[in-house]
Parts: sequence; structure tokens; C-alpha cells
Amino acid sequence: MPARPKQILRYSIQSGDDVTLPKELSLEGLFTRNGYRPAMALRRLDPQDYFRNLAPNDVLERRRVLIESGDYVHEPAREEDREAVIHFAGTFASVNHVRSFRELGAVWEPDFVLLRRDESEKVTGGCVCFPTGWSLAEKQNQKVSIVHGPVPGLNARLGSSVEQFFARLKPANAISDQTGA
Repeated sequence: MPARPKQILRYSIQSGDDVTLPKELSLEGLFTRNGYRPAMALRRLDPQDYFRNLAPNDVLERRRVLIESGDYVHEPAREEDREAVIHFAGTFASVNHVRSFRELGAVWEPDFVLLRRDESEKVTGGCVCFPTGWSLAEKQNQKVSIVHGPVPGLNARLGSSVEQFFARLKPANAISDQTGA
């Protein structure tokens, strides 16, 4: 008896469509063979390797993106927060004339998000030119648990670990997400 051909399902979904997937396709089953499982796959890096400008073409692309749209930058309400981030960035890039996160984003390669510990790790500013399916503007003044809310199962499985991670994170540490998110 010949092998049964695999059934391939294709969906074309437009933004705003109300879509119901077949029962055999759970949201978790769409991601991996054994289902989606959020994980904290973090690796400590040398800050020089993480924060210095390594790809001049990426900096040029950031400048182009920032000129075309203001959606990627949110200035913090507190001047001292802005100054502290710019001072920190000056350790790794030339920021002599930088006075805003928009200007910093145009000369410093990494995307960055400012969280305030005294406000339960709320997003209070940043420059994210290359987000993966989210908007910095939408995350403003949100706690990390709310920011991660759209990630299936993350808060239920890792919420307390994420909160502990940020509570223990030292200012000079550089951590890379190894999950590919």
C-alpha cells in the first residue's frame, strides 16, 4: 500500500482578519515538532563585543530608518535617564554631539530599551529600529510582564524567572538572547 501523502495546509492572513485554525493545529504545535516552549536561553557577553559598533552598514541602515520614521524612538521622560544612557554608549561609540535617543540610534549600532527598576521594570524609552513583530511605542510605560504578554505561555512558564533576572542584572552586564527572538 503506498504511503499516504502529507497534507500541506496554507493560510494567507491579512492584518485584522478573524481566523480560526483547525483543531488539529494548536498554536503551540505550529512552532516546533514537540510544541512551543518558551525558554530563557541567555549568554553573558563581554560588553565590548555586544555594544561596540561592529557593522558600519547596520549603522547606515539605522540612520535611514530613523530619517524615514519616528516610530522607532521613544525619549525617556527623565533627562537624567537620557544622559545616563548616552554616557554609557560613549564607552563604545563616538557620541560627542548626541543629545537624544534619536541621535544616539543613528550612531550606535545596537537597538536598546530603557527599563526603570524603581518602576517595576517599566519600559521608559529606547530606540528599536529592527523590532521582531512589536512596537516600542506600544510598550511604553508597560511592565515587562505586559510586554511579554503576547508570547504564548511565556509569563506562565517563565514570568517569575524573567522578573528575577532583571532584578539581579548588574548595570555593566551584557546578556544576549540565544533563542533567536
